[in-house]
Amino acid sequence: MEIDSYKIIDDFLPKAAFEELKRVHLDTHFPWFYIPFVAEEDDNDNFYFIHRFFYENKVKSDYFKECCLPLLNGIGYDNIKDIIRIKSNLFTKSPTQIKHGVHIDYDIDHITGVFSVNTNNGYTQFDDGTKIESIENRMLLFHGQKPHQSVSQTDTKQRINININYIGQ
Repeated sequence: MEIDSYKIIDDFLPKAAFEELKRVHLDTHFPWFYIPFVAEEDDNDNFYFIHRFFYENKVKSDYFKECCLPLLNGIGYDNIKDIIRIKSNLFTKSPTQIKHGVHIDYDIDHITGVFSVNTNNGYTQFDDGTKIESIENRMLLFHGQKPHQSVSQTDTKQRINININYIGQ
């Protein structure tokens, strides 16, 4: 899949697969891990929670099959040469929207996918000001070296998305 700027795919997963993925993420027993910064390690004001599915060339989660395989299937295995990382992000509600800092995930040629698990008024913003809303079952794909930032939500207790970084074919 060639990504010049960005691509939005609504209703990315079939309904049953999406509902299962959402159910898993909203379950009170799903393990989330605290990260004391969002985009920059010297950020002392912001935090979020993650769940690593795939990292350092290894599956890191018992939930990989039910949460990641449907997404990878939706992207198309023939479009993926190598997976760099897959993780879920959980941002907690903030009184005002917080921009977490423009960054790139990895300094190599790759594709980034941001899959929205729930609808909220948070969004992903590119360095040119373009805002992509968080709408459940929406996949945003873009060139991984395109600077972007996450922006927190004020209308729901959590903003959950799944971040996929991969090298395309």
